[in-house]
Amino acid sequence: MSILLVDGDKWFAESLAATLEKSLNESVQIADSAEAAIKKIDAELPRVVLADFRLGTKNAMTLLNELQSFTDTRQLPVILLTVDGQRLNLADFENHGVKYIFDKQTAQPAEIAEAVKNVR
Repeated sequence: MSILLVDGDKWFAESLAATLEKSLNESVQIADSAEAAIKKIDAELPRVVLADFRLGTKNAMTLLNELQSFTDTRQLPVILLTVDGQRLNLADFENHGVKYIFDKQTAQPAEIAEAVKNVR
């Protein structure tokens, strides 16, 4: 797996995954919760994780803290996708591997794809 997309909004996740696969020629797996994402990451380490900040009853901090607690996932780049884009500050999340924060309501799929392409 190259990209893991974690989002509870099935339509958004499937739409973005299709766009990323087409524009980046990389495989994208989808998880609908932090718990499902952790299982997928345990099975196969992705190159990058895209995660909605709001994940059901939890937020992405559950996932980010879990990733930071293991040496094999600590350096995994993360891109946050959120409807709270204006309220979240990238500097507050950089120590959790977050490279970009995109507002789901205004970000263009091409912008997200470019960010995914550039993270390492």
